[in-house]
Amino acid sequence: MLLKEVVESGGGTINRNLLEVQFKSGFQVSIRDIASKKVEDTTEDNFHAMLEVMRGHLDDGEYIGVWVNKGRVHIDKSIWVETFREARRIGRERNQTAVYDWAKKESIYL
Repeated sequence: MLLKEVVESGGGTINRNLLEVQFKSGFQVSIRDIASKKVEDTTEDNFHAMLEVMRGHLDDGEYIGVWVNKGRVHIDKSIWVETFREARRIGRERNQTAVYDWAKKESIYL
């Protein structure tokens, strides 16, 4: 995934092979915030360097979440869960602002 694509689409979920993934159902929830940089301070090279470093720290079932909000590129470690109840519980435990609903293709604010 290219930085330009992230900025244009608003975000994405990436597996350990650095390929974008999508699910038809369930919820994506962050389990650990990793980095946040201003879009204008983020180059394609340092974006990919951050992704390369992160991929070495992913356990089975974990993903790299990237999104843009208020002019910043955010990167986190996330997991897919089946139910909103579980996503909400994990999100609240981790002080997350939102979880992502794959079926509706939208964030649900906690």
